[in-house]
Amino acid sequence: MALTIRIATDIAALPSLQEQVTEFLQARQWDTSVTFQIEIALDELLTNVEKFAYGESSGERPFEVTVDSDDQALTLVVADEGGPFDPLTDSDEPDIDAALEDRAIGGLGIFLIRQFMDEVHYAREDGRNVLTMVKRRE
Repeated sequence: MALTIRIATDIAALPSLQEQVTEFLQARQWDTSVTFQIEIALDELLTNVEKFAYGESSGERPFEVTVDSDDQALTLVVADEGGPFDPLTDSDEPDIDAALEDRAIGGLGIFLIRQFMDEVHYAREDGRNVLTMVKRRE
């Protein structure tokens, strides 16, 4: 059975969201390193939606997370009703080889999500941004 959480797009709601998702994953015996990666992904995605998809009206608009897990993989789907924003193509790729003082701000979170997950897909469906991430069990 999947867990779906719908919250206001507000960074203050992040700890509660992360806690609920972590409890769900722990109950399904996912390793703590995976739950940590999911917590980072949720932080990055909520921040992106708040900043890019909704802008100043973010706290009034919904952010929906659905997480499902079986013996082989977990699937995390993040959806919002903001303007079209594909973080996989609309974000600049960070230069991780540059000196710290020469790096541009932003983009590292999406880079990390791509490193953590086995699959990451974006779609614009029914007026919503939908990011689907899959992590397979090792």
